[in-house]
Amino acid sequence: MQNIPCSRPIPHEPGVYIYKDAAGEIIYIGKAKDLKKRVSSYFAKKKRWDKVAALVKKIASVDFVVVDSEEEAILLESNMIKEHYPKYNVSLRDNSPLTYALITNEQFPRLLIVRKDRQGKIRAPAGTLGKAGWNGKNAPKGVKREEGEKREDAGGGEYEEWKNSAGGKIRKDAGAGKVFGPFMSGSGKSLVMGILRKAFKIRTCGSPMPKKVCLQFHLGNCAGPCEGKVWREEYMQGVGKVAQILSNKANVGKYLDEMEEEMRKAAEKKNFEKAMQIRNAWRALAGMAGRAKVDDTADKDEDYIVIIEDEGKARVQAWKMLHGVIRDRQKYEFEYVLEDALSEFLQRYYEKHPVPRNIFVNKMPEGAGALEAHLSRVRGGAAHLQKFPSRGSRAEIGALIEKNILLEKSGGADLALVRLQRELNLPKIPYVIECFDVSNLRNENLVASMVQFVNAAPKKSEYRKFKIRTVEGQDDFASMREAVFRRYRRLRDEGGAMPDMVLVDGGLGQLHAAKNALEQLDLQLPLFSLAKKEEEIYGEEFLAPLRLAKNNEALHVLQRARDEAHRFAINYGRKLKRKRNIEKAK
Repeated sequence: MQNIPCSRPIPHEPGVYIYKDAAGEIIYIGKAKDLKKRVSSYFAKKKRWDKVAALVKKIASVDFVVVDSEEEAILLESNMIKEHYPKYNVSLRDNSPLTYALITNEQFPRLLIVRKDRQGKIRAPAGTLGKAGWNGKNAPKGVKREEGEKREDAGGGEYEEWKNSAGGKIRKDAGAGKVFGPFMSGSGKSLVMGILRKAFKIRTCGSPMPKKVCLQFHLGNCAGPCEGKVWREEYMQGVGKVAQILSNKANVGKYLDEMEEEMRKAAEKKNFEKAMQIRNAWRALAGMAGRAKVDDTADKDEDYIVIIEDEGKARVQAWKMLHGVIRDRQKYEFEYVLEDALSEFLQRYYEKHPVPRNIFVNKMPEGAGALEAHLSRVRGGAAHLQKFPSRGSRAEIGALIEKNILLEKSGGADLALVRLQRELNLPKIPYVIECFDVSNLRNENLVASMVQFVNAAPKKSEYRKFKIRTVEGQDDFASMREAVFRRYRRLRDEGGAMPDMVLVDGGLGQLHAAKNALEQLDLQLPLFSLAKKEEEIYGEEFLAPLRLAKNNEALHVLQRARDEAHRFAINYGRKLKRKRNIEKAK
């Protein structure tokens, strides 16, 4: 235990601790249920994550504030972090910009995808215009570009107010209109661009409108207001329906029923072209309605948060459900100091986001009761922090979020390998796995095999087979030792790339034999064995064998590698036996 640089004894009380560097700057602020235990844990002589080690090296003095309860510690810590912004506290940065939908305030409005800029204001794509219907390149006569004066409307959109030669005012919009959202980036584009525009025939052309209809009209995706093919009142009815769907004031099912009725009436009047157009729009809307993963009792507001931690680094995704529909996803990556990163994340996250009634997490944070009380106070009503259930739609959402995080973490690797890394606590994703098996037929043709799996798939060009040379009789352990030794001695001598993980078929005996071979070569590789009877996984650092669920994808990867090594060894043994029998027959 290192000496704690504190001028006074630290009590076993709840409170906030403050770390300062040599210059007296606050570099970290944390809360604790027991100040003495928490502060002491930093200075204990144990393996630390890089960020923790760097923090401890810079701590020149420790101060603390004692409070009456853990909830008070949470409040005080939150306020102090907002005031000082310490270097080593979690600073949340969203990894993906949120997507919004903008209905412009033009005579025939458009539906656009927009995002917020760094100042938090909604920005439409370049060339978005409003009532004036012009941009800087085609300004009307008498208007000078330098006379433009920037203004902002109530919807957060920015526009310029220009003066013409007669002294009148002309408005040039840059994103003015009504904003909806936010949406998840991917779903926002498919929802707005791909479905609603086509279903309600909202125009996509720029401003000013062209004088002739374009391809979108002929494809049935636009009502053709540019040639007067639709009355403005009729066009605005479609825009109004889009606005209601985006703001969730109307159920999509309501419009599906209405469209079905219109389609039936059109067919009765033998207006089959119109009936077909309504049918296509109905299918698009029905597809949109079916995309959401929600409960049958769908009208609820909830947050779903999943965190995956890995040696001082955390990945978090927070999904927000509004009125029964997943409307928002935010992604975060950060390094953390406390072992309980989720508790710190939730405090920082809900300083900037509204607190819903229900918050579902993949694991309960430390001090969940006090944190729940703190969030309830922030919300001004009851806030419930609870773990994802084991079944039902919420469990499916939790699994879906975890899958998204693992896919991002994998960097293109098979998702099962990411799960395998977590299950076996491997230092990196086992992209290359080599598996060994030993086979003998009636104490004859003693052979071994090695198969290689790359990204969870067999790479047959790297398969290797061994005739066991140094073992007499049936000794699976010695045979395994020889095969492993020969494989990695050659790789070492030739400078070949070592695998990310080694797997042997068998139990503890085979594991120790392979470990002995690697030790002789002075090699350290992640090494495991898989026993077939109970599908138990043995590891060098396991106190007891690990049993994974039968439907676990990580287990399936190991089973496929083990079974392939077994098949390859048996086939090689049989081939040698046939060859020997042919030689005897001569």
